[in-house]
Amino acid sequence: SPLWLGLLGAMDKFGQVATAFVWGGILMRYETKPLLVVGLFWKAACCALFGRLQEQPVTVVMQVLMLAAKLGMGVTEALVSVWATVWVQRNAPPDA
Repeated sequence: SPLWLGLLGAMDKFGQVATAFVWGGILMRYETKPLLVVGLFWKAACCALFGRLQEQPVTVVMQVLMLAAKLGMGVTEALVSVWATVWVQRNAPPDA
């Protein structure tokens, strides 16, 4: 249905918006390299799960799992996009 497709398409964006502030705080406090490594592997796992779920018959359980996979993608996308901003803030020269 159009509602289902719209929700599925927006779920990763929701994950990005919902967790961006959380990632900002975590990235300022902890070592970024392990977080990025885990985040990238989590992103790959979510993408693989989503791709695999598309091959299955459509059931309510599969729809929920697809939404969860897309949400996981968005959470990890927020990690990477927030990390770029944090990196610039940490490494940019001070204003002259």
